[in-house]
Amino acid sequence: MKTRIGGFGVEFARSNYDPAVLAIAKGRIVMFGCVVLATRRADGGNCVERVRTALKYIEPNKLWLAPDCG
Repeated sequence: MKTRIGGFGVEFARSNYDPAVLAIAKGRIVMFGCVVLATRRADGGNCVERVRTALKYIEPNKLWLAPDCG
């Protein structure tokens, strides 16, 4: 985190990473992969829960919601 990188993307929807790892990203933009596109079913409830958890560690204006790319 000693770089000048202003933001980065992370995939949390399918990885089940603990959003607590985002605590080190204070002040940076995080494109938060919270939507699973690999299935045809909506994953709304799980996505909402992932976002609520991420907001404990990242400021709302720095958290950009995105799909998992994989």
